[in-house]
Amino acid sequence: MKKPIFPTFGNKNVRLYYILTIFLSANFILPNWVFYFGRFISIPAIGLIDGLSKIVAVVLEVPSGAVSDLLGKKKTLIMGNMFFALCSIVLINAATFTTLLIGNMIMFVGFAFLSGAKEAILYDTLIDINKEDHYDEVLGRVSTIAIVTTIVTIFTGGFLYSIKPELTFWAWLVWSLLAIVTLLFMDEPKADDGELTYGQYFSKLKSGTKSIFQKSFMKFTLPVLFFAMLIKSYEGVIRQNTGAYFGFDGETFGYLMAIITIPTLLISYNFGRIVKTLKERTEYVFMALYLLGFLIVYVTNNMIFGVASFLSIYAAQELAKPFIISMVNKNTDSKHRATALSTVSLFSEIPYMIVVIFFGFLLEVDSIAYLYLAFAVAVVIYGLVAITNRRHSKK
Repeated sequence: MKKPIFPTFGNKNVRLYYILTIFLSANFILPNWVFYFGRFISIPAIGLIDGLSKIVAVVLEVPSGAVSDLLGKKKTLIMGNMFFALCSIVLINAATFTTLLIGNMIMFVGFAFLSGAKEAILYDTLIDINKEDHYDEVLGRVSTIAIVTTIVTIFTGGFLYSIKPELTFWAWLVWSLLAIVTLLFMDEPKADDGELTYGQYFSKLKSGTKSIFQKSFMKFTLPVLFFAMLIKSYEGVIRQNTGAYFGFDGETFGYLMAIITIPTLLISYNFGRIVKTLKERTEYVFMALYLLGFLIVYVTNNMIFGVASFLSIYAAQELAKPFIISMVNKNTDSKHRATALSTVSLFSEIPYMIVVIFFGFLLEVDSIAYLYLAFAVAVVIYGLVAITNRRHSKK
C-alpha cells in the first residue's frame, strides 16, 4: 500500500491541522510591514514600536502557554487569531506613532496566544491516537505546507503592496477569520483536558517553566534557547532593513522572500529523514548555513550576494525550527508542553528587544553589517562550546 504524502491516520484533527497550517502561515505583511510603517515614521521609531511590542509578547508569553495548557489549545488559538483580525483593522486605519504602536501591540498579543499552542495541539492529538512516534514525519509535512503558504502569501503580499499597501493587512484579516472557522471544527485533544483555577494557573506556570531548565543544560537547554534566540534576532525591523541594505523595497523584497523560500521546501518536507540520517550532526549543518549567511552580510551589500545570504539563513532556519520544537516536545510532559514552548519563545525575544530598543543605530543601513558580524561571532562561540562538550561527554 502506498504511503500517503500527508498522513492523517484517519483522524479529523490531523486532517484539519494541515488546513489550519495554511491559514496560520499567512505572511502577507512579512516582507513589507516596516516599509508600510516607514510611510509615517522613521526607522528608529519603527524599531522602538517593535521593541515595545515585544515587551507585551514577553509579559504574555509564558502566561499564555499556561492558559493554553489549562483552557485548551483550541480556545487559545481562536483567541490568538481574533487578536490578529483586530490588529489588522487597527493598522489599516493607522497613520501615527500611537496608532501604529497600538496595532502592533495587539498583533503581539495574538502571537503570544499562538506560541506553543500551535505545535502542542498537534502533538497532543497524536498522543490521543497513539501516533506520537510519527510526530517528526507529520511535522515535516506541516512545515512543507507552511513554507508553500509562506511563498504564496509573501509573493502576493509584495504584489498587493505595489497596488495599495493596506491590502496586505486586509488579506491577513481574511486569513485570520478562516483560521478561526477551521478551529471551530477541530476537537480539543483529550490529553489536554483541564479546568482553569487560580492556584492551578500559577502552579502550572512554575512547573512548566522549570521543565525547560531541569534538563541537561548542555544537551537540551542551551541549544534550544540559543537557536530560538538566534531565529528571532534577525526578524522584524532587522530583516527588512537588511533587505534595504541589499537594495530591495517593499514590493521587490516580497518577491525575494518568496523566491528564496522555495528551495527550503525539500528541507522541511524531509526533516524527519534528515534528522534520522544526520542525527546530532544536523545541528552542525544549520550552524554552518547560519554562519555563511551572516558573514555575507558583513562582507558585501551586493544584491546577488544578498539573495545568497537570505537563502542560506532561511535554509538553516527551516532545519533549526523543527529541531527546537521536536527537542522540547520529546523532553517535556504533555501537561507542560505549551508552557515549555512559550518559555522558549519568551527567552528568544530578549536579544531582539535589546537591539531595537537600546542599539537602534545598528538598524541603520550603514551599520547593520556589524550586527550580523556579532551574530556570526555568537554562532562560532556556541559551536566551539558544543563541540568541546560533546568530545568530553564521549570520553
